[in-house]
Amino acid sequence: VDFCKNVTCANGGECINTDDNNYICKCKTGFSGMHCEEIRICDLVSCIHGTCKYDLFENGDYVSFCNCNPGFQGKDCSI
Repeated sequence: VDFCKNVTCANGGECINTDDNNYICKCKTGFSGMHCEEIRICDLVSCIHGTCKYDLFENGDYVSFCNCNPGFQGKDCSI
């Protein structure tokens, strides 16, 4: 039985049939959840003096970046 036939894994996740008559979604890095629906990209980013934000591109890819607090700059807001 192909359990993945009617399953959609979000955000580029891959559906895999398991040996116990079930399926799992193998999520890309930065995503989690039963169907890879949870965006966890900011878990991978350290913004020392700021907060992580992300944007969605038209092609479906996400990009994360640091939004620095006033007076700080740099890729991780450390300067």
